[in-house]
Amino acid sequence: MKPIHWKQFLTALAASLLLALPQNIIGCGPTQDPWDYFTSFFSNRLDQPAYSRPFYYTALLKFYDDADYETNYNQDGGTQAPLVAEWKANTNPQLPDSSITQLVFGYSAADVAILGTHLAKNSPSTLPKKLATNAMAQHLVATKNTEAINYLLLAKTIEPFCNQADAWEAPKKTDSLAMNRHIATADARYKNATTPFFAAKYAFMRCKLAFYNNRHADGMQWYQEAFSKPELAQAAVAPLSLSYMAGSAFKTGNGKAAAYGFSKAFAASTHRKKEAFLGFYWATDGCNAKLQNNYLSACTNAAEKANMAAMFGLYGTASALPCIATALSLDSQCPLLPLLVVREINKLEEQYLTPKLRNQVGSKAYYTSWWSAKDLPEMAPRLTETLALFEQLMSKGSPKQKALYATAAAYVAFLQHQYPQAEALLATAAQSQPPTAVTHQIKLIKLLVAANTANQLDATAEAQLLPQLKWLKKQAEQDADYVVFYRNFFSEILAAQYARQNDQTKMLLCYAAADAIIRPDTITNRYFGYNQNAIDYLRSNMPTKQIEQLYTALTQPNPTPYFNFLIQGSPINTTTVIDMLGTTHLRDFNFAQAILWLKKAERQTPLTDAYYDAKKDNYAEANVNPFHDYLNDVQRYEKKLAKPFTKLSFAQKMLDLEAALAKITDAEAKSKLHYQLASGYYNISFYGNSYMAVDYYRHSSNWNSGNYTNAWEKEYYGVLTAGNHYKKAYELTGNKEFKAAAFFLHLKCKQRQVPRPVYGSKLSYDDYDSQLKTFQKQFQKNPLFASFTKEFGSTQFYKYTYNRCSYLRDFATKK
Repeated sequence: MKPIHWKQFLTALAASLLLALPQNIIGCGPTQDPWDYFTSFFSNRLDQPAYSRPFYYTALLKFYDDADYETNYNQDGGTQAPLVAEWKANTNPQLPDSSITQLVFGYSAADVAILGTHLAKNSPSTLPKKLATNAMAQHLVATKNTEAINYLLLAKTIEPFCNQADAWEAPKKTDSLAMNRHIATADARYKNATTPFFAAKYAFMRCKLAFYNNRHADGMQWYQEAFSKPELAQAAVAPLSLSYMAGSAFKTGNGKAAAYGFSKAFAASTHRKKEAFLGFYWATDGCNAKLQNNYLSACTNAAEKANMAAMFGLYGTASALPCIATALSLDSQCPLLPLLVVREINKLEEQYLTPKLRNQVGSKAYYTSWWSAKDLPEMAPRLTETLALFEQLMSKGSPKQKALYATAAAYVAFLQHQYPQAEALLATAAQSQPPTAVTHQIKLIKLLVAANTANQLDATAEAQLLPQLKWLKKQAEQDADYVVFYRNFFSEILAAQYARQNDQTKMLLCYAAADAIIRPDTITNRYFGYNQNAIDYLRSNMPTKQIEQLYTALTQPNPTPYFNFLIQGSPINTTTVIDMLGTTHLRDFNFAQAILWLKKAERQTPLTDAYYDAKKDNYAEANVNPFHDYLNDVQRYEKKLAKPFTKLSFAQKMLDLEAALAKITDAEAKSKLHYQLASGYYNISFYGNSYMAVDYYRHSSNWNSGNYTNAWEKEYYGVLTAGNHYKKAYELTGNKEFKAAAFFLHLKCKQRQVPRPVYGSKLSYDDYDSQLKTFQKQFQKNPLFASFTKEFGSTQFYKYTYNRCSYLRDFATKK
């Protein structure tokens, strides 16, 4: 496990708190993957340059959050790459990039000062090892390049004035007089620089120091003075200087000039677009569309206007179609258009496709969003508008992007169920020389269309789908994005198709195929939060008859290649199904059938449970006794067994008890058998020590609500059969103390049958609070307490119970 980066964690937490804001209106906790929280079949990195990654669509993060997991993105070698290349070109093209990176960005002012001293004294003394082994340092000394050494020394000297070591601490006060002295030095060296390379470096240094020393008017003037010169305009530091100029405009309250400056800096750099966009975001009041027309007037040509209009579309969850249309009308070659198109597709997936698929019977996804099926009719016009605009892009946009635009249009047609149009657009895309990534996207959309146009997924349709599914799996084995697409396709597309055909077996196997593709080694930090839907559905929702049909399918002698593909690596296999069949018959109290199935299992499941040992202050594991009778639930682990029961041995014991009860006639003996059976039934309930015989985990917050998803839950939470057996034990015995115990445990079962309200969307908090108070009153003041006190108040068992049951004491003392 990787160590926690606390700064990233805290930022992620802060990001999660923004979910209630209009620009971040998706809600499901901070553990979601920001790029995998809605159903997607369209790659967000489709044929995009590396610098696009910070601008992929997500409502969970803003572009400048540290919690985007890959802050630097390795954009063509990192943000230092242009500077390194420029140093290399102006010193020695043969120098290794690593030596330049070390000296320029890694070593301290003291290290550079040693180089300067060594050169000034022409000292034969040996340099420190890290300098002596650095090729660039050796080159500067050998060529007596004092200008480079002096620049590096000054650049590293001013770093403390311009950088903040810890972003979580308040900025430290700086010495403005010292900064002015450094500005004067940079100014003098700028004017006396022997090459454009160093003139640009010192011009940049002036702008940077002016910004941090609040000399904003000077900084803006110095930028215009230096970088309006053609020989400096193309320097690697020119976009950085422009950003500082724009920052100074923002500081002086000129948002329009700032936005213009940041938009130009954004367009000029492939390595610091994220930083430039942050400034643009601030200068435009969070990309406020109301400012767009006014701010566009600051631009000097159509290309600049198109770039700025597109940048307004790089933020938020609302449609950016107007931004795309404006950019297209101004500059059809605008490089941001493909990114905006992909963002619009992802928005439609989040706001339209996700709630639509989630509303289908059989669809299984863990996504939760504020959008729901009732919002879908309002989205229909937007899909039509999107498709029309994408078709305009196909005809008017860059020919190099025609395949991408046609593919995007085809996907929108697919979302609208316009399958013939989708296929025609895909054909156009395929004829437009698409790059590999777009070719793969075309294949994926074809698969989606094929799956949705099949009237019935019969053997013929399955055989036709199989080659495409194999292709998709091959992509998933190589590409994490296609892992998500593969998972979504099986869990939300194919599974829903089989649900409509009432084929529960293949529906479940589709869930299993989706689960099987998610492996720990697939990609790190991507799939936390994803539920194993197949196992959960099998254990919680599948009736016994359908599980038996599943077993028959899994053991068929000649399965089709398609069926074999579904179950390859599946978590649903004969082992899990046999165990489930034994378990489901236990749930139905059909012990004879449970035994038949459990005997087929390769290994038997022991009835063990972990519990907290208060005396030893640690957790321990107990071989629980499913026939242990106890008053308080905390006593459920007191009579541990040396050898554990298994599901099979428990079923056999219960079957034997029922057989003995049917034969015996003696009242006392029958009473004891009823009592023992009652304890067995109680202990396999939600409240008992052997719940694992019928369930696979116990939610600590569950209780008997009176509403059951499955028939077996009525007994699991209501303990009706257990209560009846305790009652019969009470009625048959003549032993006063035993009678008291049986009566009280019958009373306890009755108490469990009082339904507790569940807070949720169908129940307001006020109603829930009112119903909860009623429940607590009914639960605490069990009417059987009166009979118990009256009939058994003189017994030892009553005294024992009085000291251990607070509800009984409250009743007896009239509280």
